Amino acid sequence: MKVRKTLFPSSNYLLPLLMNLMKNIFLMFLFIFIINGFSFAQDIYEPDNTISTAKQISVGTEIQSRTIHATDDVDFIKFNVVQGYGYTIWLQNEVGVDANFIAYDNSQQSISTGNGTDLFNFVSTANGTYYIKVYRAGGSASGSYTIRVLPAYWNGDVQVVWDSVYEPDPTSFNSSLMVPNGTNYFHKIEASDDVDYTRFTASKGNTYTIELTEENGADANFILFYANDDHGLEQLSTGNGTDTYSFTCSKTGTYIIKAYRAGGLTTGDYKIRISSTSTTYELSISPKPVFMKLGSGSYKIYAEGSNTNGITWSSSNTSIASVDQNGIVTAYS
Repeated sequence: MKVRKTLFPSSNYLLPLLMNLMKNIFLMFLFIFIINGFSFAQDIYEPDNTISTAKQISVGTEIQSRTIHATDDVDFIKFNVVQGYGYTIWLQNEVGVDANFIAYDNSQQSISTGNGTDLFNFVSTANGTYYIKVYRAGGSASGSYTIRVLPAYWNGDVQVVWDSVYEPDPTSFNSSLMVPNGTNYFHKIEASDDVDYTRFTASKGNTYTIELTEENGADANFILFYANDDHGLEQLSTGNGTDTYSFTCSKTGTYIIKAYRAGGLTTGDYKIRISSTSTTYELSISPKPVFMKLGSGSYKIYAEGSNTNGITWSSSNTSIASVDQNGIVTAYS
């Protein structure tokens, strides 16, 4: 007769096993607590839960680091605008909380989507103060984020300060300037949803060739647009994107290139260049815009850029205003 023995692990083996299991359970609950239970403290901008207590942010290089410290916490931010100038509000780097914002004009009327967003462009319709309301849209009960307000490239006061790879350029309003003389411009794809906007000035009758080359990691493509007078975009190249495109300019003005990740790795870099039968330069004119009344005196216009030789000033309607060859503008009606 055989006796079957049931073997159990010895205490020397079982005790370390149980301790390791308990440690893993503890770490799991600790992780859940950190993600869902950790409460972010109030930031230095509090109190700012109403428009009347909104805190100022400077347009341009200022980046504010803020927190949502409770589920019902909201942050109001304000900034100054100039009629006709463009602005980009950009909320980034969310930790824990999913934050969105709504933008308001100087009449405290919403100008952005009612459901909130994290990136928004607009052209100001009046001088004054605009507002941003940041709120928790989801995620953890509290968290942190950063926010900034970027100027559009045509603004005459504050300009975008681009780094060595032409960031920040999240929208066409913040597109960096390219000269169409065959120079290669180096850019990075920093995330799967990263886009790079650049611009150049084209003259009617000239032919331009855009080439995106030397891709590393990410597979990048671009789409070409014409910027209308209201700064809306009219697409010219294929909707699926391309890495080379040639066209003969039919309308003098500003053209926008949107480069984006089309495949490959989530990050990478590339070079882009524009060649032309004739190089066109862009000038920055200031002040812009100027609102003049009859008898209010004259204004002097200044121009600066990569080539300011041979500038000829002219007025499209001399019965309203004239400009002499020194850039002095006089209003007549």
